[in-house]
Amino acid sequence: MWQLERLGSGCSPPRLLLLVYYLCALGDCLFVTEYFTRTPRKLNAFNSFASVELFHFNVPDDTMMAVWNLITFKEQGGTFGDSCPNRNVTVYFRSGAPPVINPLHTSFPRDTVVPGSFAVTLTWTLPNRTTGAFNVTSPLPGDWFLAAHLPKDEGKISVKGLSEECQYLFQPQLIVQRLVGISVLYPGYFIDQMIPVHNRSALYKVFIPNYISKVKVQLVNCSTKNRSSDSCPVVLKIRARAPPVHNSSALDCREWNPCELDTLVPAWEQWYYILVERYLTNSNVYFRIGVQVTDCSKTNLSKDQSQPSSSMNMPQSFGTAMGFSLSETLSVASLPSLTQNDSHLHNSEDSIIYLPPHGRLQQVLAHPSDPAQ
Repeated sequence: MWQLERLGSGCSPPRLLLLVYYLCALGDCLFVTEYFTRTPRKLNAFNSFASVELFHFNVPDDTMMAVWNLITFKEQGGTFGDSCPNRNVTVYFRSGAPPVINPLHTSFPRDTVVPGSFAVTLTWTLPNRTTGAFNVTSPLPGDWFLAAHLPKDEGKISVKGLSEECQYLFQPQLIVQRLVGISVLYPGYFIDQMIPVHNRSALYKVFIPNYISKVKVQLVNCSTKNRSSDSCPVVLKIRARAPPVHNSSALDCREWNPCELDTLVPAWEQWYYILVERYLTNSNVYFRIGVQVTDCSKTNLSKDQSQPSSSMNMPQSFGTAMGFSLSETLSVASLPSLTQNDSHLHNSEDSIIYLPPHGRLQQVLAHPSDPAQ
């Protein structure tokens, strides 16, 4: 049920209006759906960046889907502006910082690096109201900015007072679907896992502390129907800060045995998300999965992890802009008991186990992404 609260001023902190829990249909995962809104603001014709209305949102950690509802309506003299002309509304999206926009199509100076952003143009579907939606799968957490404006003024001169001014108001809303209870992998340990025939994938995450020069994800002892196989029918994917998307680093395990996916020069003090996605087969897939890290804090010394850090600075990046479909949401494998790695793939005798901060894993009430990797 939608529970609405009175909207505050545009400068007030975001408010949580909706919180819904439901169990994932194909796994033991718990999804939390959260809803955020902003006060409507009057839009202006674009003349410079000062003409833009800027909106700020915060995407929580472990978000699988972010959906922005974009609502625009007309007003004239305190009532509906049915007679107001239709003027397209352009909305830009960027994570980490306000978008760099160029509606007038001017040229930037040479050697200028212009960060990318998404843009949506809203056209009118009703006389005084129109809506649109913008979906991002696996957006990276943190700050997201929306910038909205009307087209450049046509330069027509009108006399004030002869008619009521037409106003175009814009209100963005954000709905996020966040996953609670993602299985955590610990560097230096393997766990036994199984993807049942009715599930498509399993999702994990591992925390990478400071001074790590390489992260290696290893998938070994793969079998189907309790029978070992030289070809493991899964794809291994990894991405920093958010669950993997279609263009994340990936390795087809059918071609490698053992299946090992390396990430060189990883981002420090970040969660890395690991996706094991199965090919369509009529049997369960069994495997062992583990993560090894190389510590570069000391010369010529390789360790399975390093000491924990007290902060989690989450750089920003885009996810994937696409349609919203709950049926495509990833299912998550439950975390079994950990067994220390005794495989020949792991030879460090100086391994220590780093326990990442758990306070953020099971948090149910959250306080309100450069190109994808």
